[in-house]
Amino acid sequence: MRKMDSQILLSIGIAASFILGQFFLEQESLFSFMIMSMVVIGILSMMVRTIYGFALLIAYILFIAFYNVGFSWIMHIDVVQQGFNIKNQSILSFAAIMAWFCGYSVQKNNQELQLLREEVETLRKVESNTGILTINEFKEQGQLLFTGMKRRKEQGFLVQVNLDRALVDYKARILYEKVSKSILKTIRAKYDLACQINSRAILLYLNNTSEQGVEVALKRIHQNLENEGIVPAQLAYEVVPVKEDWEVTLLVIDSLMKGEKSA
Repeated sequence: MRKMDSQILLSIGIAASFILGQFFLEQESLFSFMIMSMVVIGILSMMVRTIYGFALLIAYILFIAFYNVGFSWIMHIDVVQQGFNIKNQSILSFAAIMAWFCGYSVQKNNQELQLLREEVETLRKVESNTGILTINEFKEQGQLLFTGMKRRKEQGFLVQVNLDRALVDYKARILYEKVSKSILKTIRAKYDLACQINSRAILLYLNNTSEQGVEVALKRIHQNLENEGIVPAQLAYEVVPVKEDWEVTLLVIDSLMKGEKSA
């Protein structure tokens, strides 16, 4: 509601600037100058940082004020004409302030929209292209699996699947999608998890299994890829046992995401 109110007030201010300029500026050239100034200030305030845009606005207002004072002093303008000049200066300054607020509002709305997009991306549970989990959802579900695994005194493993770095981007993207689908076919839906680390790496949480079980899972992934004509040699793996404490496991997950070797 507050944002809507501010937009309404801003619209009224812009409209008032045009009305004042059209009916109260002494010369048509001044009205044209006002329009050009509003456009320039509005565009620049959208493009540059807020502090720079505000500094530009202040410089513009001071320029008009000093110009008005200097012109009146040099030309020995009488009091009546000085009053008209001050009126013109006030209208130009008001129009510039409204243009700056308009540009600032657009910039702020764009920033908020970007933040909302990032939040939506963070809150998404699965990647739209592949269907595997996002890292946040992976950690959330992983904690639940970890709690049950420790209660039952079972063992689990983290497996990082890396695509060959030598692959060009478009081939890596195609291979990534196929590997993701192969992994989802291989892992157990209720016991294992898979998430995207980046465009060339996938992280698996294999629950209630052993080293031999991890090998069996990787062989199944290889078999599925070979069935689709993909050479498994294009993949590399790093297998890390799940630690005794979940906080330590999270540190291991973060280190894998950063591409560090885990102890």
